[in-house]
Amino acid sequence: MAEFRKNVSGVRIVLKPMGAGLVLLAFVGITALALTGRHAAVADTTNVPQLAANSRGEAATGSSGTSALALGPLLPTALDSWAFDANAPAQATKEILTDPAVPNLEKRYVRAHITSVDPQAYWAVQFKHPIDHVIPNNTPLVLRFIARSATRNQIHAVFLLNSGDYPKDQDATVDLTPEWKVYTCPFTTKRAYQSGEAAVMLHLGEATGDIELAALQVYSADHVPAS
Repeated sequence: MAEFRKNVSGVRIVLKPMGAGLVLLAFVGITALALTGRHAAVADTTNVPQLAANSRGEAATGSSGTSALALGPLLPTALDSWAFDANAPAQATKEILTDPAVPNLEKRYVRAHITSVDPQAYWAVQFKHPIDHVIPNNTPLVLRFIARSATRNQIHAVFLLNSGDYPKDQDATVDLTPEWKVYTCPFTTKRAYQSGEAAVMLHLGEATGDIELAALQVYSADHVPAS
């Protein structure tokens, strides 16, 4: 093997002018192809789904440091799909109504009529819905809803892990008024969620009275409707 290397290193290569030109053209062509392939790979990354998380379960971020998660609504618009609980001693009923005055496209809302509460557990009366999306850790989200209460009830808007000790990423207290208002509660996830692990809950059992809700939704922070 040592003698072979010696022979190779001793070979002299002489290039005539035409040969040198051909070598130069070949080098330029190879370089152009390499650069073209590189640009194509960069362009292809624009088609990669934005939902992917890194190895630590964190959301991908852009140059601004905000989440690159690009999603529309994370919950179904149908109010019928929201579970309603009223656990004794609390008592409450719900009904879904239609009113052209409701400031949302569907013109539908749900009314919770609360006749008795559990003084030790305001969450004994609640609406809840799981989120069937994979959500990376450190994802900016906004819980948004339209609400009013003729009896000026207080509610708690919660986003949490729906198991174990139910750790919360968001727990906002909202004092409702008799007029329809849009409420937005921004927060950032504190853990990675698999599909069905996260849930939104609206705890209604602080006091008796009527609470009316519409357009209950969670959005990616950069995809919240303007109105």
